[in-house]
Amino acid sequence: EFFTKLRVASPESEEAQKWDFYLRKLAKGLYTVYLLLERDFILGGLIAPYLTQADIKKVESIIINRGSFNIKPGFIRIAKLQNNSVVIGSALNYIGSALPKGLVKVVR
Repeated sequence: EFFTKLRVASPESEEAQKWDFYLRKLAKGLYTVYLLLERDFILGGLIAPYLTQADIKKVESIIINRGSFNIKPGFIRIAKLQNNSVVIGSALNYIGSALPKGLVKVVR
C-alpha cells in the first residue's frame, strides 16, 4: 500500500518524505561501503521490487555529490532475480552436483 501511494504522491506527501529519508540513509550506507570496496552494487532482497531507476539515480547522485573523488554513474543496479533468490542460491550447489560437469558454474 505504501509504494502504491508513493508512486502517485506529490513530492511533499508523507510517503514521499519517508521514501526520501530512506533513500538518503541507503546512500549514506552504500557510500561507506563504496569507500572500502570500490565495487558496483546490486540491490536485491525484499526492497528490490519496489525500487525504480529514478530511485537508483537519486541514490547514485547523493553518493557522487558526497564523494571527494570521481565516481561514475551506473555503479548501482537492481537485482534481476528478486523472488526466492536465497532459496535458488542455496539449491544451486545441490542442483549443480547432479548436472553434467561444466553445465553450471558454482562460484565459491
